[in-house]
Formats: sequence, structure tokens, C-alpha cells
Amino acid sequence: MKKLIIILLTVASFRLFAGNEDAVYLKMEKTFILHQDGTIEQRYSHDLKILSYYAIHRKYEETVINYNPHFQEIKIHEVSTRLENGKIVRLPANAINEVLPAEAADAPAYNFLRRLVITHTGIEPNCIIHVDYSLITKNGFFPCLMGNERIQQSSPVGELNIKVIVPEQTDLKYDLLNIQAQPEIVSEKGTRQYEWKFSQLKAISEELWQPAPQVFEPYLIFTTKDLKVVYNEFLNQPAMSFYLSEKARQWVEKTKSASKDNLDFIFKVHQYITDYIRTYPLPLNLTGYKIQTPDEVFQNCGGTRIEKLALMNAILQSVGIKPVLKLIAPGITKSISSLNIDAFSDCMIEIMLRGEESRDLTYYADQKDELSVNQNYGRVVYATYLPLYSGMSTYDPTSCSDCISIDFQNVNYVKMDEKGYIFSVTSPENKKLAVVQDTVFKIIRIPWSESGMEMWQLPAFVSKRETPVFLPAIRSDNRKIVMEYPSKLRFIGNNTHFFIENEAGSFFFDISKKGKKLIIQRKIQFNKQIIEPDSYQKLKELIAFWQSEKFNTLYFTGK
Repeated sequence: MKKLIIILLTVASFRLFAGNEDAVYLKMEKTFILHQDGTIEQRYSHDLKILSYYAIHRKYEETVINYNPHFQEIKIHEVSTRLENGKIVRLPANAINEVLPAEAADAPAYNFLRRLVITHTGIEPNCIIHVDYSLITKNGFFPCLMGNERIQQSSPVGELNIKVIVPEQTDLKYDLLNIQAQPEIVSEKGTRQYEWKFSQLKAISEELWQPAPQVFEPYLIFTTKDLKVVYNEFLNQPAMSFYLSEKARQWVEKTKSASKDNLDFIFKVHQYITDYIRTYPLPLNLTGYKIQTPDEVFQNCGGTRIEKLALMNAILQSVGIKPVLKLIAPGITKSISSLNIDAFSDCMIEIMLRGEESRDLTYYADQKDELSVNQNYGRVVYATYLPLYSGMSTYDPTSCSDCISIDFQNVNYVKMDEKGYIFSVTSPENKKLAVVQDTVFKIIRIPWSESGMEMWQLPAFVSKRETPVFLPAIRSDNRKIVMEYPSKLRFIGNNTHFFIENEAGSFFFDISKKGKKLIIQRKIQFNKQIIEPDSYQKLKELIAFWQSEKFNTLYFTGK
């Protein structure tokens, strides 16, 4: 009977996913159980049909599970491979091995963590890999039962079931984002079971420049404890007292005395955090949502992202600067009752200086310099922020949906010499050759600023798109150049004015001549930061004009 079910699922999967898939999940089940004694069990199983050698060698040759052996154990129920001829290959004993997780490499404070590696045997095209295991967590390691489940997977899924089982007296808060579906709820034997069923799921798209999946994909979030309670528990750990030892305070005093002002001191501290404190890319759930103290991070010269920023926070606090450390839940743009601490996968620190040094600064643990709006804008919008105030229990999460509007503007006064070198009027020593081609004509590339959209590193635009486009920082980019050119050269062209507007935004270009000066203006503006697939062609049109040679080159004659 079991063999017949697998065959039927296989036939169904080919009907659903006729394409170039490397593999198909025939069935996947995820079960989250909160037992009466507080133990949490996460059971996972799947039947994965392999369709290509790429899937064998690059994607699904192993199953890996990271865990904390001090508080967690893994129980393998069954792992096997069903060959195309129906033969079952059982997992040999030497196919299960423990290694150090890559995230904990060179991290002495976390070298007790483990990764269980299950190497699948007998895999070939058209085989089916069956995996069934449980990750069991002791009471007290996690603050509660919680989950943030991405519904779409790395390959198409024929059938996906997600179950959450809690004691009958336990309240479960849940939200299913971007799709209308309700769970089946059953009460039996002192428990309440919630089950969500999905079918015919596409694989996660590999298209570039997508928003966080919580913004547009089906996404399940649940918790058994209010975030405010967990927040207060998180603050009530030694690391959040921001204590520094005598040795660390001596370093702070030495660095402060060598700094010109508070701004210079902040730059020096951030440089130290970046260059001398190693980053451990560990998620909070592997450490039980406990973090090293700032002093431990200082002594160990290494920490997770939040630990590094907690150290920076402690150092600045010790000299009277009052930064705010914030956790970030990407893609959560509205207040939801099921929001849990595991959703906060990023963090940042904000510093507001006032007086003569008035400046607002934002830093991430993995950035080399002060926040660049071009490179980090996607991290500071379409998210929920949770400030961590030292010595205070002020629960104040803030959801942000496209709440920051940045308009980049640049006016540049430049001169061009007879050889085609362009230089700024204010910095004549910094010359840049702008001649693209020098034959009968001098073809000059317009010297736009290297900031703004030039930092986007735009991907190749395909003919159509299935997922939304998430644009980086700039809502609009407005450039103006006043360029003086030599009297021996003659500009070929007339005054030009061009404007186009569509549902994605607008593009404007203007060039006018006054004596031996050209006044050039170019502006692109977007109506939204997230461009839906239906508007993708309109976005392509605007970007094409922005990048067009017609609006980026000038033609001159003469010697």
C-alpha cells in the first residue's frame, strides 16, 4: 500500500511540475510539538524525488541539522533511498556523522555546537529519498514554542503539511501571511492540533532583487508566548547590563583620549569592532536566545552580530553616548500577534549626536563604514524594529513599510580640457579621462556622480519576471552637470528635452547650451520601492532610458 501511494504521488508530481526541475518534493511534513513537560519536538519528514545529477551532486546529497548538544538531541526515525526499480537502500551506520557547524568555525565560545550530517546513499536519477527525524529540545532552552516557516521550498512541493500541537490549555497565536487559508483544528487527548495543508507549490525563485519572502510569499508565523514577555526575559540576561571589565575600560579611556571628538571616537570604536572582533554568523536559536556579555566578546575577540553591537553599545554608553541597539525582523511590515523573537534575524545600532557634532549614524555589525543608504536601505525598510534599552523594560516594536523616502540630488560643476579630461572646478588636480572614442569626433561619456544609482549594480533585465522587484535606497535620482568645454571644440547637438512617465515612475533628460557651457539634467523617479511583476516592463523601460547611450554621451568636433 505504501509503495502504491508513493507511485501515485510521483505521477501527480510530474503532472504538477512539468519543467526542468532538478528535484520534486512529493510530500513534506513539519510537526511542532509542545509537550506537557515543556519539551519541544520538531519533527520533519519528506519524500524527495531526484531528477538530475545536479541535484545529486550539488543540492541534495546530504541532509544537515545544526543543534546544541547541551540542550538538544536528534532522533532519526528513518532515512532510506527508494531506487527507480523499487529496491530500498537503507542508511548505513557510517553515513551519519557529527561535525562542527560552519557558522561556529573559529568561534571558541561556541565550539560545542554540532552539525549532524546524513549522507544519502544509493541516490540516482528518479530515486526517492525518504527522511524522517525529530529535533528534541529540553524545557527552558527556548522561551516558548515558536516558528517562522517559509512555505515555498528549494524545489517544487506536491503536498506540504504543517502541524502545531500544544497542550489544550496553551494559547497559540498564528498568522499566515500573503495567502487566505485557515488551519484545521482538532482537540484530542489533552492537546490541540493545528494543521495547515498546501499543495502544488512552486520552488523558491532565484530571481535577483526580491523583497524578503515575508513580504510576498506565503509565510506562517506562530508562537505560544507574547513577544513582550519574551522581550523582557531577553533583556533580563547579564549581557544586556553592558558591563565592562577594568581592562576593557582602560582601552576605552585610551581610545577616547586619542580621539578629536565624539564623532571621531565613534568611528574608532566601529573600526575596532569591525577589524578586530570576528563575526560569528550564528542564529540566536542555536544559543537559546542567550548572548555573550560585552566583556566576553572583548576578551574573546569574537561574537555574533548582536554581540558585537552590544559591545559597541556598552563602550559608547561608558563615555556618556546613548546609542540604541535594535533587533530587526525583515519583511514584517505590520503589527501581528504571532510575532516572535526568532523572526528578528538582523540588528543595527543607531547613534544620534547633538550640538556641534549633530549627526545621525547607523551601523550594522558586518559593514565596514558608516551606513550607505544605497547598500543598506533594504535592511531599514519593510521590517519591524525592536529597541533594546539597557536598564529599561520599554517594549516598543515599530513596523515600517516604505517609511523612508530618499531623494538623491547632485549638482556638479566640471571643466573639460582639450585632451578630453574632465575635472571638477573645485578639485582640478583630480582629472578623469572622459573620451570614449577619438576619431573624427570626440565622444564623451557624461561624468555623472559615482554615487546614487551607479552603486546599484543593476542585474540583467530578463524578458519577464515572476516575483516583485525590490529597489534599493533611492526613490529618485536627480543629477545636474554644468560643464565648460574648450573654445576649440564644438558641441554637436541641439537643446534637448525628453520626458516619459509610466506606472513605475518617470524619466527626465534635458540639455541646453549657454556659450561654451552645457547644462545637463537627468532624473529618474520611482513611484514604489516594490515593483510588482505586472509593472516590470515599465520599470525596464525607465532603466533602459537611464542607461541609454543617447542620454549618457556627448559629441564634439575640433582639435
